Amino acid sequence: MYGPSLGLTNLWDVLLTQAPEAAYSYVYLGQAQTLDQMFVNAPMRASLDQFRIAHINSDFPADYAGDVARGTSDHDPNVAAFTLQFPFSGFFSPVKAAQALNAAKAGQTIPLKFSLGANRGLDIFAQAPTVTPVACSDLAPNGATVAAIGKLHPAADQYIYTWQTDKAWTGGCAKLSFLLVDGTPHAAYFDFRK
Repeated sequence: MYGPSLGLTNLWDVLLTQAPEAAYSYVYLGQAQTLDQMFVNAPMRASLDQFRIAHINSDFPADYAGDVARGTSDHDPNVAAFTLQFPFSGFFSPVKAAQALNAAKAGQTIPLKFSLGANRGLDIFAQAPTVTPVACSDLAPNGATVAAIGKLHPAADQYIYTWQTDKAWTGGCAKLSFLLVDGTPHAAYFDFRK
């Protein structure tokens, strides 16, 4: 498992550098030790938030002759927390992702097409799409952000968010943005001057 060609990291080694006092998973004859391992590849290692050993067993041994250990096992569980991001790709034609300025007609419906690598259901937004007026020259915000009016349609490997623009935006520019549940923001800019 430690072979360089495998490209794996033992999370116990990570724990040993971050919290060495907690780097054990069982106690035998009064000695803190570990046999329990969790290995991850490079992409998973990059997504690691924290790795700890939940000391719910090994820290509660028998206290006296005839007593029994108070844990539920003779080993503590390894616990790893990851933040995984969707493999976002897009936006697809006819919309280009930020910082491109997409020409559009105010009042029309615009399909924003993107992929998350698979159908992830409808609960993909941590923050629903919003629209912010921006200066056409430098895309700096220049007005109040409002909720976007649109609908999300999932497909096999693609989502389409059909966004209904407002005729009142004629002559200006706007930024449509949203935040996915994986914590990643996405945006596209639109030019309604034509």
